[in-house]
Amino acid sequence: EEEKVTKNNIRIAENITKLRKEKSETQMQLAEAVGVSNKTISKWETAESEPELSYISTIAEHYEVSMDLSLYTSDAADDK
Repeated sequence: EEEKVTKNNIRIAENITKLRKEKSETQMQLAEAVGVSNKTISKWETAESEPELSYISTIAEHYEVSMDLSLYTSDAADDK
């Protein structure tokens, strides 16, 4: 069963990418910090799949941001 790309997926994807690039990290570095493969990070960043809540929490902790702001509002993605 294929996951649909939703607005939420895209927002999460944009924000994960933005946070990672702000910290100058590679997908591999984030993958190791979160405990997944770099292919998984790539899928999250292209909105191919959506991270589970536990991973979202880990990413938020890793980047020291709030889960809400970093992943579920459009605020973080607005300043393109």
